[in-house]
Amino acid sequence: MCLRIDAGRPIAHVAAEAGISRSCPAKWYARRRAHGENGLLDHSSRPPRTGPGTGKVGYTYLHSALDDHSRLACTEALDDEKAVTAVAFRHRAVAFFVPTGSHRVGRILTGLPTIDLGAAVT
Repeated sequence: MCLRIDAGRPIAHVAAEAGISRSCPAKWYARRRAHGENGLLDHSSRPPRTGPGTGKVGYTYLHSALDDHSRLACTEALDDEKAVTAVAFRHRAVAFFVPTGSHRVGRILTGLPTIDLGAAVT
């Protein structure tokens, strides 16, 4: 393909003859001009070096509590969704709602089925 372009054939004609878009032979031809025949070899598309912190993917879990009467919400971004983390958040959320008068917890909605605590839990 590159040899035909070198011989003076327009890139658009070479692309049409190969049944591919014009951008493909244009890209390959530019690589060959910049890097010689080695520019046409297969190579990884991965960046040559990953900077600090860019190779690790982390998650943040949002824990939210909502007073369904006032619609006041309390949300914290935490490192996990383990039981100990969720229970600690629940305690902090209840403490958050106490000054508003919304401290009676009737039920807790999670990603699991609803937990009905009844009127005994405050």
